[in-house]
Amino acid sequence: MSSRSAVWSADQFDDLNQLRVDLVSRRERHHRALEHFRDSVTLGYKSVIDKPDGHLSPSSTATCIRSLVEAGHWEIDPENDNVLLERLLSAELTTQGLPQGNVYTDAFIVDAVAALSQPSSEQLKSPELSTALSQRIDLIQESISNGSASIGDYPSSAYLTELATRAILACNEIPRPLGERVVQWAWDELARQLALILAGAKTADYFQLAYCAILIARVGYGVDATPQQRLLINAALEQFFEAQLPDGTWPRSQPVFDIPGVGSTYCYDYELLAQLLSEPALSSGLLQYLPSLRKSYEALTSTAYYLPNESLAWSSGHRLTTRGPESWATASAYHFIHGFERLVVEALRRHVFRYLRTPYVAPVHPSAPLSTNRPFAPDFLDARLDEHNTVRSAIRDYLAEPVRQQAPLLERGRRLTSSTPNTLILFGPPGTSKTELARSVSEYLQWPQLTIDPSHFVRNGINHINAEADRIFAMLDSLDRVVVLLDEIDELVRERTGAADPLSRFLTTSMLPKLVTLNKGKKIVFIVATNHIERFDVAISRSGRFDMILQVSPPSVEEKLARWPLLFEKLGETIENDHARAAQLLALTYAETARLVSALSEASDQRAYVELLAKSHRECTLELTTESGGRDLTWAEASAEQRSRMRIRP
Repeated sequence: MSSRSAVWSADQFDDLNQLRVDLVSRRERHHRALEHFRDSVTLGYKSVIDKPDGHLSPSSTATCIRSLVEAGHWEIDPENDNVLLERLLSAELTTQGLPQGNVYTDAFIVDAVAALSQPSSEQLKSPELSTALSQRIDLIQESISNGSASIGDYPSSAYLTELATRAILACNEIPRPLGERVVQWAWDELARQLALILAGAKTADYFQLAYCAILIARVGYGVDATPQQRLLINAALEQFFEAQLPDGTWPRSQPVFDIPGVGSTYCYDYELLAQLLSEPALSSGLLQYLPSLRKSYEALTSTAYYLPNESLAWSSGHRLTTRGPESWATASAYHFIHGFERLVVEALRRHVFRYLRTPYVAPVHPSAPLSTNRPFAPDFLDARLDEHNTVRSAIRDYLAEPVRQQAPLLERGRRLTSSTPNTLILFGPPGTSKTELARSVSEYLQWPQLTIDPSHFVRNGINHINAEADRIFAMLDSLDRVVVLLDEIDELVRERTGAADPLSRFLTTSMLPKLVTLNKGKKIVFIVATNHIERFDVAISRSGRFDMILQVSPPSVEEKLARWPLLFEKLGETIENDHARAAQLLALTYAETARLVSALSEASDQRAYVELLAKSHRECTLELTTESGGRDLTWAEASAEQRSRMRIRP
């Protein structure tokens, strides 16, 4: 059966989630494994463990640094990092056996410097280091000036070209004419490799094929690809995965270049897979090949070296004279594990959205620096919480913006810091835009929103509510970068006193413990929207369940007057001079105010304006009766009691 047909089905969540757990466990050994290769003199990484300290290997060091940074495992040490930067950018540094100024060495040096500079803004402030970096970038651009890179008499290599463009893009934009030449070469080479594969030629190179697909996606000029070109990319990926061998690897690539006294250099399976999984534009297309990628992952167990600190390491197997694990092969394997875990989480996200029958849009990968000036809920008419905060400012400043600033942690498979709020209860009368605020958080973070209501918990009957809750919350615990809205759950969380039915027991047996787990997980934003928070068990407001509890009231008078100039024109003077009339306008929800404005547009005098306002107030939600705490109250009275009962945070 082809990997294309072996797509994950909807009932495989448990197996897929267990794979994620295994990947996370394996991934956590990444840093410990590479510490065995750390060079105490150069502070870089040796190619093999038993190599004497004192010789900095650009390719091994770059591969190790990049893998650690991308996985969020790099431990920042500004003093040592600056020393390592200076040594990497030394004019004399090159790969043993290769001449100065070769694209292989220069690209790895630039990639290492770019990766090392990411975690700390203090890097590369020295003019000398910046100049040295610019010179290396210029040499790389010159090496691919014709659209591809090669070394010596060997033919153009998609591996070297991808390495070169990756290094440039880590620091700068690729000049458009150069980028267009690279992409054109990649298209031509991809088509040539497909033809060789179709012809059954022994010279067909599956690594060359896959690196061309990465190049086209990564350089960025393939965004406007024609349908035929997209078919070519799909065909390239299909042919690549069809060629996978039973042991999870691929037929050896053609030699990339030769190192005198050492031998030919080939592409390494896990180095390629790591780059393939690092390209967001290819992520969706790779989901259908999860079984093939899993085969490659499982093959790592049988080929691993076991190191003293319970971590694993690997060898590329390219050098018969090299015994034991290699740092760059080990780093590539862990980089692949990290990328594969990220793809599995994407598959889990899609599975959960399918299970709950909710449309799905993948989280956006930020392509630009974060800006604190980005608007939050620009269309929401705000309501004041106290003299310091409004609803919008509180959610933005205390939750949405802190989470957005730490989004890169989640993209690397890490967690939000323990002090970052990520759970929120919004309570208040119907029609106060609580659901809209949840959507605003989703839009601000550019994460998908997953809405869950009581029907999801009772889909298999009321007596199975706890079992279904277990399943849904297990699914939520597997996710990251999702805004989950738990809507209309008043009946599911009502007071436990004297109650013994399944709905009342639901809070004790299922809801509260799982909310604590989700809060500690720090991987998603979890929002509860309710009209009747007084029906919640008092335990739900204890510390550890929710970080923020906010009352959402109808919009303020100022917000309404600013949104509707006609409202200000017809009633501005009346409201300014009559507090009772101002209170009537304050009580109206957004929709009720919009209806009032429509009616005002057809009225002709001041008396009619005031009567319309009074009529709108008599019929508004806050004047309607609701059951609260065993009594019939107006929503205005119930809202006042709710606020006094709950401990509002922040």
